[in-house]
Amino acid sequence: MPTPGLRATARGRLLAHGRDDHGQVTGIRTAAQGRTVVAVSAGAFHSLALTEDGDLLGAGPDGSRKHPDDYGQVAEILAAAERERADGGAITRVAAGGLHSLALTDRGRLLAGGNDEFGQVSRILDAARGRTVVAIAAGLCHSFAITDEGELLAEGGCDGDDAVRGIKDAIAREEAGSGAGGGRTVRIAEVAAGAHFSLALPERGRLLGSPSAPMPKGPDGILSGVAAGSDHSLAITDRGELLAAGDDRYGQTRIQEEAHGRRVIAVAGGLAHSLAVTDQGELLATGPGRSAQNGSGPRMDFGQVTDLLDAARDRRVVAVAAGTLHSLAIEGERDCGPLKAGEACLAFTAPPLCHLRVQSDSAFAGVEPAGVRKLPVRAGRSYEIVVTDERGADHSGHVRFTAAGNGFAVDDAGSTLPDGLTHTPPHPVTGAITFLWTSTTRRT
Repeated sequence: MPTPGLRATARGRLLAHGRDDHGQVTGIRTAAQGRTVVAVSAGAFHSLALTEDGDLLGAGPDGSRKHPDDYGQVAEILAAAERERADGGAITRVAAGGLHSLALTDRGRLLAGGNDEFGQVSRILDAARGRTVVAIAAGLCHSFAITDEGELLAEGGCDGDDAVRGIKDAIAREEAGSGAGGGRTVRIAEVAAGAHFSLALPERGRLLGSPSAPMPKGPDGILSGVAAGSDHSLAITDRGELLAAGDDRYGQTRIQEEAHGRRVIAVAGGLAHSLAVTDQGELLATGPGRSAQNGSGPRMDFGQVTDLLDAARDRRVVAVAAGTLHSLAIEGERDCGPLKAGEACLAFTAPPLCHLRVQSDSAFAGVEPAGVRKLPVRAGRSYEIVVTDERGADHSGHVRFTAAGNGFAVDDAGSTLPDGLTHTPPHPVTGAITFLWTSTTRRT
C-alpha cells in the first residue's frame, strides 16, 4: 500500500513500472520526462512526483469522476499545490493514499484531496489547521500528520478496521504505561499507513502498532525507518538491517532474506510486493514474478517487481515508492565522475529522510542518502558540516580535509564531526569519501 510521504532528499530520473490502467505508470513517466525528480509516492491507482524546481506532478484518474476509482485524488492535490505555490509556498513531501492524496509545504501546512468517505481528507485538514506539520502518511482510507511537537494526528479508517483508533490507543497506553512516573508524552517521529493497520515509531521507545499490525521483530537496537504494505510491514535498523513481518503469500516478506548482509536505507511496501534500496544504490524487490508463492485469485503480477528490477539494473537508485500494483523509483548519480584538481567526492549513507550538507569556500554540497556530490575544497581548511536527521533537526560540526594521493581524505585530528557521524577512507577507485550517519534518537 502507499508509503509515507518523503521529504525531498533524493534527486534523479523517475522510473515507473506495473499496472497502468489509469495511466499511473505511463502518465507519470510522461509528466516527468526530462525533469529531475526529488520525491515520489504511489497510491492505489495514482502516482505523485515532486521535481527539484518545486512542481508537483501527478498521474492517474483524470478528475472527471466518470470512473468509480476517480475521486479527484490527482486533480485536487495538484490544484491545491498550485494555489500554495502562487502564495509563495513550496511542496516538500507527498503521500498517495488509496484514493486520496496528501502534500506538505515548506511552511508546515498540510494539503489534501480526493476521497473523503471516512474523513481522511476533511478531518485531517481540520486537525492540522493552525499546526506545523513535519511528516505525513496516507493509507487505504486513513491519513496521518505528525506535528513539530511530535503529536500524531490521525483521521479516517475504513469501516471496521483499527488503523486510526488502534494506533491512537497504542500511543495512549504507552503514555500511561511503564515509563518512569507514567503519564509521559510520547513524541512520534515516523508513521506508516497500511491498508487496515498502522505503525508509529516514537523518538524514544518501542515500535507501536494498531492491534492488527504485523510487527517486525529483530535484535534490540535503534529503528531508523518503517513502512507498511497492504498486509505486511517493513522496518530498518540503525545498522541497515531490514526486518519484515506479515503476509508472505507472494514472497513480499522474503525481502528480508534478499537484503541479508546489505545495508538498507529505504523501504516501501505495496499490495503484495516490497522494495528496498541499499547504501550502494542497489534496488531489491520481491513479490509477484519473483517468488514461487503466487497465491490464488486475481492477477497480481504487472511487472511492478520484475520490470522495475530490469530497469534499475546497473543503475543507482536513491528512493522508492510502492503502490497497490505499481512501483516508482528515483535513479540517482552512481559516482562523481572524473574529479578535477581541488575537488572532493562526498557520499552519504544514512536512514531515509536524512540529509548531509557541507559548506566550502565557494560552493555548498547537499547529499541525500545513497547520493554523491562533488565539492571544491582545500587541504588544511575547515568546513562546516551539518546532518539533518529524520525529524528535521540539525547536527553541526566541522570537517577538515587533507591531501591523499591525487585527492583528499578527512583529517580526523582537525575535524569535529557531529555525534553519530563517521566516515570511510577515500574509495581507491572513485575517491569518494563516505560519511555514515546513525540516529541515536530511536530505540526499540
